[in-house]
Amino acid sequence: VQNYIGCYLLSQDTLNIYVNVSLNENKQFYFTSNSGNFTLLFVDKLESDRYMFQIGMLVGSCIAGEVGAFQGQYVIFEYNNNQRVLNLESIAGEGIMAVQVKC
Repeated sequence: VQNYIGCYLLSQDTLNIYVNVSLNENKQFYFTSNSGNFTLLFVDKLESDRYMFQIGMLVGSCIAGEVGAFQGQYVIFEYNNNQRVLNLESIAGEGIMAVQVKC
């Protein structure tokens, strides 16, 4: 799953979202985009190369897994069409994926 650390670009119609996925000081996946900064909480390995993470937010020093607008939402890292992608269907709708790009 470490292969998925890096930058992603979602480009659709007039929408361009740039996402950076990194590890924070607690070795947790961290998601930074123009919509905010979120901790990604590992949920499950769905298949050999698909990993589901729930979106959490840092609240003080603890992590809340269920937070407001992102309650119950998730992202999936997967390998699709010979490229690593960040599946954002839970947030932005079915079929919405950001493709890994060079940072």
